[in-house]
Amino acid sequence: SYPGALSLASATQPAASADPPTHMASWHLEGLAPRDRKALRLDFRVREDALADQDLVVRAVLQSAHGEPAVSVVSAAARVESVAGVRVAGIDAPRTVFPREIIFIPFTLKNTGNGPDKFNVRAQGDAGAVSVYEDRNRDGVRQPDEPLVETTRVLNPQEEVSLLASLTVPAGEPDARRQAIR
Repeated sequence: SYPGALSLASATQPAASADPPTHMASWHLEGLAPRDRKALRLDFRVREDALADQDLVVRAVLQSAHGEPAVSVVSAAARVESVAGVRVAGIDAPRTVFPREIIFIPFTLKNTGNGPDKFNVRAQGDAGAVSVYEDRNRDGVRQPDEPLVETTRVLNPQEEVSLLASLTVPAGEPDARRQAIR
């Protein structure tokens, strides 16, 4: 049996039966001579969705067809290390705005790593400072109870948070000027 965070990549002999949903595989080794030193090599791969900070062990039970006692073997523990990752997605379509207008640009930030993490959020526009707010109801409009964000709350793996970049267009901006927010 093996943990769900692993997948069986290869074996020196094909498994007699394998059941990936229950994380079990079995082999019939009765063809081996007594005291035969042949090895059954199993190679596992850590799955993409494996969570960080867990110890993984593989357990094998050797059962004799001749009534000898079963032998249980447990592998050394392998630790899944934390890998950080983030994906930011938003719109990039041009918008027409007017001087002194406050605009809100929605975007999402997703934790693509394998462990809980929080992220610093900084935004800058060509025309000046940009404030970032959490868009709790995901409507693209800032509500009075939606907080200013400089650091996200702790996000679990694959969890995302909706954010709003807020920019006030300066009064003296010339017409038809293009600006970007980073």
